[in-house]
Amino acid sequence: MRYKSVTNKGTNLYYVYICPSHATDPASCPKKYIHEAQLKEILWDTLQREIALAGNMERLVREYGRSKGAVSQEQTLEREAIAAQQAYDRASRLHDSLFQNYADNLMTEREYMEMKRQYRADIERAKQRLEDVKQRRQSAERQTAKNPWLTSFRRYREESELMEEMAHALIERVEVDADNRVSITLRFRDEYRELLLLLTEAGKAVPA
Repeated sequence: MRYKSVTNKGTNLYYVYICPSHATDPASCPKKYIHEAQLKEILWDTLQREIALAGNMERLVREYGRSKGAVSQEQTLEREAIAAQQAYDRASRLHDSLFQNYADNLMTEREYMEMKRQYRADIERAKQRLEDVKQRRQSAERQTAKNPWLTSFRRYREESELMEEMAHALIERVEVDADNRVSITLRFRDEYRELLLLLTEAGKAVPA
């Protein structure tokens, strides 16, 4: 859709979104235009419902965050992260000290090369463990109030009307068909569905 201003015999100014395909070839698309005021009303109504839903779900998410399962998960990830970091630091220190030990004739060249390969392998394993914990923590974070869907819609909780910034931040796509039906694709659908699944499995009654 593209934006165009129209005057009504020079007395009234209003705005419409027109279909570029219709403008160039009316036979290719029967939909000519939709009034901006009508479209904004539909978009604002949709976003208001989504913002209210986010507020209700945030309360449930915070309740879940205090549950035994959520606390236990966070503690487990914290322990794993500490252990992986300690393993990485230890392997790095031992690897860095090898050459000096070899230079001081504390080991043979064969021992030096063998231990060097071993410590490098230990470092790589520890790095992989750290990356794995990082990914799992990021996934776990999407099950908290830091979920991108929650944080994005929470940001506009106090707004009283549709603003351009809000529309760009929360709406991915808007389509209008020939019968004036408006289809709205909101952003962060995957994050919303992930949160919905979590709460449903936790036995929380998620508002419709």
